[in-house]
Amino acid sequence: MADPEVTSEKVNKVIIDMCADPGRQFSKDAHAERLNSIIQKTKIPKIVADLFIDVTMMSTPFTGAHSKDSFLALQKLVKEKGNIVDNLLHCVAKMKDSEQNLTVIDFNKGPSTKTTKVSFKKQRALAKGELEKRGKPAYNADYYLK
Repeated sequence: MADPEVTSEKVNKVIIDMCADPGRQFSKDAHAERLNSIIQKTKIPKIVADLFIDVTMMSTPFTGAHSKDSFLALQKLVKEKGNIVDNLLHCVAKMKDSEQNLTVIDFNKGPSTKTTKVSFKKQRALAKGELEKRGKPAYNADYYLK
């Protein structure tokens, strides 16, 4: 259900939270739900929101976890221009790495769990570089609603 009182602070918190806790590809809908529930009350274009959601996701195939798809989405996002994208790049520049526990089932040995670190270092570097190219624009949460 959409939040009837969408403020720039609420949108800002959703954006920051998505970067602080990247989602797993198989639970994309759950990861995107908070942003998707308020998007219609913001100035964030749907294509930009969709790309941002993909940037804040990691792929978790049976063989491990990685952020390659996230980086590909960021390469598309940086082609978009405007204050909103600048804001999103500020958040991506601070995006946290993640550790994922993956359960592997070996029919001879049984299940085992391994922890995989997922790095978003390339995303942070690209976002910082793009912000430099754009003249170091200031972050302003009000852009989401103006």
